[in-house]
Amino acid sequence: MWVLLICGLVLYGLVKLLFFHEDTHDLLDIDSSHSDALFAVAKTLEKLYKGSSKVHVGLQIPDPDSASRQTIDLVLVTPQ
Repeated sequence: MWVLLICGLVLYGLVKLLFFHEDTHDLLDIDSSHSDALFAVAKTLEKLYKGSSKVHVGLQIPDPDSASRQTIDLVLVTPQ
């Protein structure tokens, strides 16, 4: 019984090492790269509108239908 348990753990480790090592590393970097991309887009939008607009990143607004907060990635506010 111990031999089967040890073999199962070794097999699990090999499968995890071969198939899931790269995926877990990429999943950890999603948040930082996503937020960096959002801030880069916000700066580009402010440059395109030549400073006459304001870009807000990562707003959370209340949603009356679901009684929770909804996240909005980018909001472009122009004087028009």
